[in-house]
Amino acid sequence: MTKIFCYGTLKRGYGNWARLLNGRAEFLGAAVSLDKRYVMWGNGFPILCESRNGTGSYVKGELFNVPRVVLTNLDVLEGHPNWYRREPRKFFNLDTLRVETADVYLQNVEDRMWRSQRPRIRPKHYVLEWNFKERKEP
Repeated sequence: MTKIFCYGTLKRGYGNWARLLNGRAEFLGAAVSLDKRYVMWGNGFPILCESRNGTGSYVKGELFNVPRVVLTNLDVLEGHPNWYRREPRKFFNLDTLRVETADVYLQNVEDRMWRSQRPRIRPKHYVLEWNFKERKEP
């Protein structure tokens, strides 16, 4: 099993959760990053990057345990390692009140398409949380 931090369409209630995680992964709790170094872009789906200059925001999402076959499918969805790269980071599980290490998909900042753009999702209280109005609760 691999622990994954999901911040967008893989969160419970969204389309990719229904396709890839629902009934196939163990939900571990809501979580927030320990580091305040993330920026986010997005319209129909979020794109998470680490800030190059060391400033940014915390990011909120959900933690899951996924089996190898699900992880393989997630890597295909996220284009790992070419579009997104999957890397371990530390998160605070808001349900268990414990620090956990989980893999998160981060956009490759080397991609020229995103290099000159500014984040489109602004932090609220310095915490990034992607919410899309068509979300349906699980």
